[in-house]
Amino acid sequence: YKEAEIPENYKDITAQYRIEMFETLAEHDEGIFDSYFAKKTMPIEKIKSVIRKGTINMHYFPVLCGSALKNKGVQRLLDAVLDYLPSPIDLPPVKAFNPNTSEEEIRKPSIDEPFSAFLFKTQTDPHLGLLYYIRVYSGEVNSGDKILVYPPKRIDRVGRLLLMHANKKEERRSLAVGEIGVIIGLRECKTGYTLCSIKHPISFEALKFPEPVIFVSLEPKTKMDDKKLDDTLKYLQIEDPTFKVRTDEETAQRIISGMGELHLEIIVDRLRREFGVECNISKPQVSYRETITEQVKTQGRFIKQTGGKGQYGVVTLAIAPTERGKGIVIKNKIREGTIPRQFISAIEKGIREQTKVGVYWGYPIIDIEVKILDGAYHPTDSSELSFKIAAQMALRDGFMKGNPILLEPIMSLEIIVPEIYLGDVINDLNARKGNILKIETNKKEKIIIASLALAKSFGYATDLRSVTQGHGIHTMQFSHYAPKQEKKEAGF
Repeated sequence: YKEAEIPENYKDITAQYRIEMFETLAEHDEGIFDSYFAKKTMPIEKIKSVIRKGTINMHYFPVLCGSALKNKGVQRLLDAVLDYLPSPIDLPPVKAFNPNTSEEEIRKPSIDEPFSAFLFKTQTDPHLGLLYYIRVYSGEVNSGDKILVYPPKRIDRVGRLLLMHANKKEERRSLAVGEIGVIIGLRECKTGYTLCSIKHPISFEALKFPEPVIFVSLEPKTKMDDKKLDDTLKYLQIEDPTFKVRTDEETAQRIISGMGELHLEIIVDRLRREFGVECNISKPQVSYRETITEQVKTQGRFIKQTGGKGQYGVVTLAIAPTERGKGIVIKNKIREGTIPRQFISAIEKGIREQTKVGVYWGYPIIDIEVKILDGAYHPTDSSELSFKIAAQMALRDGFMKGNPILLEPIMSLEIIVPEIYLGDVINDLNARKGNILKIETNKKEKIIIASLALAKSFGYATDLRSVTQGHGIHTMQFSHYAPKQEKKEAGF
């Protein structure tokens, strides 16, 4: 890139924005206030220090322009990170907890503190294998050290340590507090893991990832790529925690699921571009959920006698709907001694396995509370398998009696369009049965905040470009599950 004088046709607007910048800074710093109104020349370093102070205190936020694709403004962005954002020593000590005692602990950003780091990204490299990106919060780690990995609670040995500069790698013997680097040689880890000293265990708060809401079936175009596709999908799952792969038990097809249409398109494109695997994919399918709306009491009886040792298990459950987002809650309310303790875990396992495959429509069950109320066993015929099956029978029976409903994923949508296209965009949202929450104004643009059923969002990016002649932009992310309104659609 090159630095040059501001073109003549931009000088006036540049001067106007510079005045606005000084007025904003003057509101938060007396030195800038006095110098600005006295029309004194201010050193660049003084201006940068005031911007840094205001940024750290979150009074304002620097905005930079650029394009990574065209390598414009990238250097300025990196300089701004150093100039304006807080360094580790500007921040308070990080809080975590001791996994052995569950008590809160802190780690100061100091080389003298025990080693602790957070694994925030995983990447595959064709030559080096899995690269684990870490941020060191305290202490220091050296190549060859033994470290503790949480939550698996295992000890691993550090292989190589690298500093990454785009696609260039710098070998390091150690990484110290405040540094961001790569560890190679650990056994399989996931994003959100904590790495720490063996003598001073600590665990940072784990990252929570939303469940996938859309899925497609995927097959390689040639049978030779079958094994390669499986290995590649395994690595992509490690890289991206919101990307899931499973095999359909009935059709033996690979089912990949993610957070949206674009997410899966990028995955398929990466398979072709980076790993050389051409694939055939089905149309996107929505990942619905099932739940109930009424509280029920039910009993499952699995009793079989086949001449030798039989099967005997009786389970009584109370099933009730819960708030959205609670998931599956299982509570043991059975009296001590009614059935042996080892059968309780079999009942819970049976319940959880059944919720994963659903009952009515075959989609996973969410947001129910299951209480284990009672049971009966036989001294010789009862087994863990019989109680597991009895629990599944009870859950299936109770679910059907509890007025089951289908839940569909609702997406949160933000659309930015020029004002002249506002009516067309709203009409398109109404046609998709979207819910417009509010409309804001930003100069000559309108910002539409809306919610939209995922099933109605397929192809929205293309339609928005068409309606706005390429001027509209949007962001879409999963919001929540809600009862499906159109129950008479084909397939339901």
